Amino acid sequence: MKYTSALNRVSVSSCRPQDFVHGNQIAHIVVANCKPPTAMTMDLTELFELTHIDVHNCTLNEFPSWSTPSAVQSIKLVNIGLTTFPSIPPQLAPNTFIDLTQNPFALLTSSHCDTIRSRNISVDAAVTAQCLFSSSVLGLSPTSPPSPPEEAHTNPWNSVFTFIMILVVSALMGAFVMHRRRLLTPTSRTPGGTDDYLTSTTPIMETGSLPLSTDQLMMLSKAKDDISEPILTPFPPRAGRSYKLLPPKDVKLAARPPKAPIGQLSAHYHNTHVTLYRLDYRDYDQPRIDSFLHTVEVLATLKHPNITRLVGATKLSGVSICAVFDHSPTTDLGLPSFLFQTADSSILLPLHPKTHAALHRRMRTLAVGVADAIAFIHATTNGPMTRRLTSATVSVRPSDGSVRVNPMSWIDDDTTTDDKTNSNHPMVSFGSFVLASVAPECLTDSSSSTQSSDVFALGIVLGEIATCGRPFASWYKDMGAVAADARIHAVYTDASNDPIKPFPTVPPGPIADLIAACLDRDPSKRPTAAVVVASLHLACPVETNDEDEESSGTVAVEE
Repeated sequence: MKYTSALNRVSVSSCRPQDFVHGNQIAHIVVANCKPPTAMTMDLTELFELTHIDVHNCTLNEFPSWSTPSAVQSIKLVNIGLTTFPSIPPQLAPNTFIDLTQNPFALLTSSHCDTIRSRNISVDAAVTAQCLFSSSVLGLSPTSPPSPPEEAHTNPWNSVFTFIMILVVSALMGAFVMHRRRLLTPTSRTPGGTDDYLTSTTPIMETGSLPLSTDQLMMLSKAKDDISEPILTPFPPRAGRSYKLLPPKDVKLAARPPKAPIGQLSAHYHNTHVTLYRLDYRDYDQPRIDSFLHTVEVLATLKHPNITRLVGATKLSGVSICAVFDHSPTTDLGLPSFLFQTADSSILLPLHPKTHAALHRRMRTLAVGVADAIAFIHATTNGPMTRRLTSATVSVRPSDGSVRVNPMSWIDDDTTTDDKTNSNHPMVSFGSFVLASVAPECLTDSSSSTQSSDVFALGIVLGEIATCGRPFASWYKDMGAVAADARIHAVYTDASNDPIKPFPTVPPGPIADLIAACLDRDPSKRPTAAVVVASLHLACPVETNDEDEESSGTVAVEE
């Protein structure tokens, strides 16, 4: 059986023969979106069954090397930073497909151009133009006399054709100007006048739900009075949505936005850190825009102290619409980072009973907060979470110790992608520290997510909170991320009914029993998220009379 090795969004420094087991059956290697983009060398001489290699959005020092070039059927090296045309091994079969697009080759020689033409190598148009230019230059004969210019003949129809073209261009320009005037003049397209137009469209002139000072409210009121024309957006009218539209002038970007048509941006809204999820709606079809607006509407209904709150929506520019979330990328920590800091501090703190009590109280607050958020989502949406729950999708605000499940990734749309390239597909999760959160039934029969699979992922998060470490931590330490995920996949898909124990260091007790129940192989035997919340309250009662009591409520926004 041949195998495929796929690495996506991982850090790869080199690929050496000792990285592969002797006698392996790997036939297809895919390396994509390396981070950070450091240059690497690929020595694939240990892969005797290799037939396909695909590397894109990475940086290579040189052309990959392998043991049997004649067996290779396709080579795709797209956007890997090559500036010098590589030396193609002569042992490659003539029909081997080679793709070297998005590589800025310079100073191509005639032999390089001959190689590109003879092997039909895919390159950018700029590279092809270099070969055409060099061919035209080599084809000139310096001794041949220049041919005399032909005598120009005046055709009377040229003037008529030019006149007709001028009329057509003028008509198009006039139609464009009239169309713009109709857009900018409400009364020209609304019979009821300007007032009816203002009330029937979706103007960006509403406040958000963040606390505002008196001065800010007065400024916002004045801004409403000054608005004479609404900003056109694809957002539905006020009666058809549950969120606010924020004035674009009140949302200030923290940095210059990237060129990507979709993604997250850091910004400030009334001096408060927020995160924007942007969509350039002119670059997508109507179903994608409808999916974005539908997801924003769903997130607006998830009002819970342990779920990242949707502040509202706004229009960033002429083509960008944004969902605004109460999330600070500079101060809010991911749950893994917060737990690692907690583990380090617990080693340095003195063994004082009160200090340990405060630390354990904080852990209980995190566990109850995450479980309560999942139970609320299940009860509100009457279904599973849109995206898989992992500790990376949970954030902690150190200022008050509150924990939040971050649903921003729900806006991502993967319905148009193939299952094997989907970001939720387990095969592309190797080395990403998320495979342990995938329920076994989702790996064995490719079942869709259910509330029971969410509870399995919740059990993994509870174990991370209890141990301040990753699941199967010893495997990751001894074997590396990719090999550890491969072993986790084998354990989860094992036909035996052995219990899954990713946290062997959890001491026996109610918490260990609850985690084991969440990680049961049989989905029907797992508790519901609401039962998990009740069990946590019974196993870890919160001592409200202690002066170090931690808050699990909403965030106090600083003015």
